[in-house]
Amino acid sequence: MDFVTEQISSDDADTIAGLIEAHARPVRPGMLVVELGTYTGRSAISMLPTIARMDGHLHCVDWFQGNRGVEAEIGPSYR
Repeated sequence: MDFVTEQISSDDADTIAGLIEAHARPVRPGMLVVELGTYTGRSAISMLPTIARMDGHLHCVDWFQGNRGVEAEIGPSYR
């Protein structure tokens, strides 16, 4: 399993990217985005192009220990 690409669907990633784009304000660069519950980073990756273009910052908050009841483990690269 490729954790980065399989944790959320492509449609979900596109929706998240669209929401960030909809809230970007070109006249006020420097947006700040906080993601609570990052896990493997797929949603963060989908937001970064707009955040970078807006000269913004993304803060990801997670305990990176997975979800209870989910069989998958986070590999060493995410630790």
